Amino acid sequence: MPLTYCAYLTYVAAMEKEKDPRIITPIPRELLQAIDDYRFEQRLASRAEAIRKLIQIGLDSRELVDTAEAEEKADAPKEKPRKCPAK
Repeated sequence: MPLTYCAYLTYVAAMEKEKDPRIITPIPRELLQAIDDYRFEQRLASRAEAIRKLIQIGLDSRELVDTAEAEEKADAPKEKPRKCPAK
């Protein structure tokens, strides 16, 4: 059922008052088991903390990959522009 505009504004106001927004998403059982395994290996207090840490690790590693790819492009030899064959 769609939210009315008033209900939407109430929802948005409540979200702004929350310290941290909450996200609800379905997770496949295999992924949830991997998250729980990580949580216990790292001795984390909650599943939520494990999920936050795993997301941060993923984002940090993506930044490293982006940086490495940019450096690789900068170091790559430049190709000479090809001339079009004359007709």
